[in-house]
Amino acid sequence: MAMCDAKTLYEAIESGKAVDEKTIISVLSQRNTGQLRAILDSYKQLYGSEFSRSIKQTKCGQFGKDLRIAIRCIRNPEKFFAKKLRMKNADAREILIRIIVTRAEIDIKEINKVFMSKTGSSIENLVKREFDNKKDNNNYMVSGILIRLIRGY
Repeated sequence: MAMCDAKTLYEAIESGKAVDEKTIISVLSQRNTGQLRAILDSYKQLYGSEFSRSIKQTKCGQFGKDLRIAIRCIRNPEKFFAKKLRMKNADAREILIRIIVTRAEIDIKEINKVFMSKTGSSIENLVKREFDNKKDNNNYMVSGILIRLIRGY
């Protein structure tokens, strides 16, 4: 089935002047994560390059850009989230909170391992740096909650 879906994706990209976004969305949205990984592996096996590279080479515009982000997250969610935690922007605290809260019972420990390998510091230390150095009691409480989620309490 993965090979068939990989062929469908290839045809959606290569069959005409425009990319068949509806077909791509249909295939990718009706499969679970394991199936999507198998489809992406099959695509590479059949066509010699990553599906995300094929999208990049075609003129997919914003659709292609967003799809490549989704594919990176499907391929290696731990690496994707660890990279997001290293961002330095106005939304960094919100991103930190969202990742910890949504991934706490799923794969936060794996994300932490990747984050540590890239930065030399743990997500727990990032939380402490981000929240504990503020003189606001609410920040201290948020820090405590996030650290408990990281530790699995």
